[in-house]
Amino acid sequence: MASTHALATEMDAYDRRCSELESDHHLKWVVFHADKFLGAYDSLEDAAHHAHIKVGEDPYLIKQVGVPPLELPPVLRMAMNRRGRS
Repeated sequence: MASTHALATEMDAYDRRCSELESDHHLKWVVFHADKFLGAYDSLEDAAHHAHIKVGEDPYLIKQVGVPPLELPPVLRMAMNRRGRS
């Protein structure tokens, strides 16, 4: 459960800076780790590369600024929930 807690921490950090990120980094890919903003990048690939270099195997968040979260169809959400229980 440590990774779930870490993800919640990174999401909270993102939410606290959301207005600033929208203003300064709209549509960029941003990286958060350990409650800190690590950078903004033009592509997901660049963000992932730099996150791995800076953080290694620790959990981190990569999110595109200004893009709503992907909403999965109910059938996929149910399948993912079942997988998580096994």
